[in-house]
Amino acid sequence: LEAGLIPALKQQPIGNRDIVPIRLKVYTDWEKELGKRILESKGESSSPLKVESLKVEGYKNNLGLSATLREQPANLQPANLQPANLQPTNLQPTNFEPATLLDQLQENQRRNQTNILIFDQFEEFFFACREPAEQKRFFEFFRDCLNIPYLKVILCLREDYLHLLLKCARQVDLDAINNDILNKGILYYVGNFSPEEAKSIIYNLTTRAKFYLEDALLDELVNDLAKNEPVGEVSPIELQILGVQLQTEQITTLAAYRQSGSKEKLVERYLEGVVSDCGSENQNAAWKILGLLTDNYGTRPFRTKDDLGAELQLSTDNLDFILELLVKSGLVMKWQQEPDAQYQLMYDYLVEPILRHC
Repeated sequence: LEAGLIPALKQQPIGNRDIVPIRLKVYTDWEKELGKRILESKGESSSPLKVESLKVEGYKNNLGLSATLREQPANLQPANLQPANLQPTNLQPTNFEPATLLDQLQENQRRNQTNILIFDQFEEFFFACREPAEQKRFFEFFRDCLNIPYLKVILCLREDYLHLLLKCARQVDLDAINNDILNKGILYYVGNFSPEEAKSIIYNLTTRAKFYLEDALLDELVNDLAKNEPVGEVSPIELQILGVQLQTEQITTLAAYRQSGSKEKLVERYLEGVVSDCGSENQNAAWKILGLLTDNYGTRPFRTKDDLGAELQLSTDNLDFILELLVKSGLVMKWQQEPDAQYQLMYDYLVEPILRHC
């Protein structure tokens, strides 16, 4: 989403409408979080209504976290940019009721925006909002969004959680999609790449980055990646990790690739690089944390910070620092659940190399 879909959407206006994706992935207080994202999106239109002082750039999926707040001179503050033919909306930092959010989305539509609401890792919603009344409140908002012209909604969730969407269909009337939330016409599978697709993706990305790979290296890399999958496909996650490491080590030829060791060695060095970023004094603890987020059955168990702290002789500050870095690196996912947040290794693919090291 972050590296592919969202940048592509931003670069593809439809007619005279600006495409403005609004991504949400935290659901403990979804109305407030979505309200913030909508307010920020008001600065992303390329029209004269652009308000840069409201734009906050944040999470970068597997490469880290960065945030910048752009400031504007006083004469460019939002109050001075209100055109005469558009009425101010009621969406304020303290008013994030669903009805107010809908009003602002409709206002955006009148400003020639096409908003695309992206609810990322949507399975998290069902853990953060367990009460039926809470869930129904969101589902009613979702239903009303589907009835707003030029507003699109994308729910992104793991395949094994798709059945949870049936809760929505049971509680609200979804006329806009014929009450068929799992219809194949609106359900899209995002999975592995074929070898041909992987080659094309690698070629396009490396060409754009002016990081050119030898053709023989490209062929062998894709063949190595496809060996791990039952039907000869290429995992996007493994491709991303190896791509990062090839660029880090400036490996562009087949000879250099073979000399660097195996594909597995490159993954190990990728892990070592992330752990090294924790600082020499924290490296042993970082490996232990990664080890605790795996098990001998090859799964990725959930652990709270208290669970991890009980196994380690670490100060709270050091544990927080290591966990924050591992989350920002993309190796570890932080799930905001009640009563305590839980941590989980991001990918099954990393369990084996971590166990080899630990």
